[in-house]
Amino acid sequence: MTSRKFNPLLLAAALAVVPCACREEPQVRQYQAPKSDPRETTQPAPSSTPTVTTPAVTTETPTPPMQAPPLGAVIESIPADSPITYAPPEGWRMHAPSGMRVATLSAGPEDLAAVSTVVPLAGPAGGLYSNVNRWRGQVGLPPLGEEAIDTSAHRIEIDGSQGYYFDLIGSERAILGVIVTRGDTTWFIKIDGPSPIVTQEKDRFEALARSIRFK
Repeated sequence: MTSRKFNPLLLAAALAVVPCACREEPQVRQYQAPKSDPRETTQPAPSSTPTVTTPAVTTETPTPPMQAPPLGAVIESIPADSPITYAPPEGWRMHAPSGMRVATLSAGPEDLAAVSTVVPLAGPAGGLYSNVNRWRGQVGLPPLGEEAIDTSAHRIEIDGSQGYYFDLIGSERAILGVIVTRGDTTWFIKIDGPSPIVTQEKDRFEALARSIRFK
């Protein structure tokens, strides 16, 4: 019987083949994501409450209709204790003094009259420029600088004292005003009311202002 010699190389080759036969080759699986249909894109559900756009609200204050201020009772003569005397224009009504007014007169229709007043205040009473611009604002005119106010002023003499006279005519309301200083007192003489009536009574107002005498 023929004996076979042990060959170590053949044993090594056999051992190398065994693990290769037992190991499975990993399988690579590929997945392809389905393409989305743009028509199937989810849209937000419409709101059940409609959107309401609120328009911008302006805060302009409407100009109230002009009304004659409350006046005192009609009087026939100047009160004896009045600090001034004057000649009331023909057709004007004199009213009892009230408050700071030492004289009050009215012209035009009683329900929409132009009212003329004489008011004395101590000291400069705010000054010429601030008072003129206050009057301008009341009739709807823009304020002016000091130089422009000086230029717009007319000179008028009241019982020997020089006064400054302003005619301020707005679209609906007008003021004719005189500011004159006597000693430590500033006197305000004016007529205020609807523009047509104030304009119509301008000459009579100027005559009234010139007729004033201080006691």
